[in-house]
Amino acid sequence: MQLRTGRIGLGAYLARINRRDSARCDCDLGNQTVAHVLLECPLHIEERVRMRNALSGQGISFRRDDLLTRPEAREIVAGFMVETGILTQFLGTDTAALGMEAVEEKS
Repeated sequence: MQLRTGRIGLGAYLARINRRDSARCDCDLGNQTVAHVLLECPLHIEERVRMRNALSGQGISFRRDDLLTRPEAREIVAGFMVETGILTQFLGTDTAALGMEAVEEKS
């Protein structure tokens, strides 16, 4: 996933490449950027709590830089993105098959 570059199927990027009319998130509190989805969007509070717990269990802080750069955070963050359902290309993904059980166990 291209979370670090922002070139991912979120509203901000899709609007920038003229694939979506608006960059706004469905929560209408900001643009649908990587930072907004990972750290702020109220539509994904439950998923974020599970992600935060999984990160904490691995000794990873809940800071944007750590979420996007620490290799051990990749699976947890990817699991969060799959759980939100925002990236429709990942709907129906078997997270256990991808090694993302840590996020699922917190459900």
